[in-house]
Amino acid sequence: MIKPNFEFQERFGKIFGLIPDGQLVYESRKGKLYSIPENISEEELEILMRLSVEQKKNLVLKLVKGHELKLDPDVIY
Repeated sequence: MIKPNFEFQERFGKIFGLIPDGQLVYESRKGKLYSIPENISEEELEILMRLSVEQKKNLVLKLVKGHELKLDPDVIY
């Protein structure tokens, strides 16, 4: 399970697993959802979150920018 980084969450958004399959998703502070490519490990994400805070740049968004999730408005999530 990915370790939370509260500084990253406060500045850039959060990463969490969808239920029931556990697919990792990034939710930006603006509310946009992005799927995280399966070839990226949790350890790599934790490093990117830490570096994002240190460098004051959202490195996770650069990784997922082309993977925006479009939710179906007729489904309750």
